[in-house]
Amino acid sequence: MNILYLNHYAGSPALGMEFRPYYLAREWVRAGHRVQIVAADFSHVRARQPPAGDEVIDGIAYRWLATPAYRGNGVGRVWNIARYLTQLWAQSRRLVDEFEPDAVIASSTYPMDFWVARHIARLSRQRRGAPGRGAVLVHEVHD
Repeated sequence: MNILYLNHYAGSPALGMEFRPYYLAREWVRAGHRVQIVAADFSHVRARQPPAGDEVIDGIAYRWLATPAYRGNGVGRVWNIARYLTQLWAQSRRLVDEFEPDAVIASSTYPMDFWVARHIARLSRQRRGAPGRGAVLVHEVHD
């Protein structure tokens, strides 16, 4: 199964928090699945910020989308979220064509990534051409 995991703040042991996406993806990879995590290249919860682009960490494919740095919970953070979501939307077709997801998981702390995840899942179903085929959509609820 190809799992596309959308989490704005995803990290790894080497980068720092948020760890949940990494550990879930690591177990899915160990079970034989392909996982692509799409996250912002700047997050206030990470100790180290990765450069924008693609990277593989412990068998997990990461795509870091370029977003502006910010401090606190003000306008800068809102702009960071907006940049992440607009870039994710712009790359939707590319993600579907390159990764061919069977599942799209919206997992960011805020709920707006669900709209983009739904769009990606619909594109996947259109690409496969038959009702009931293509990516399923999952909205992970967490705090």
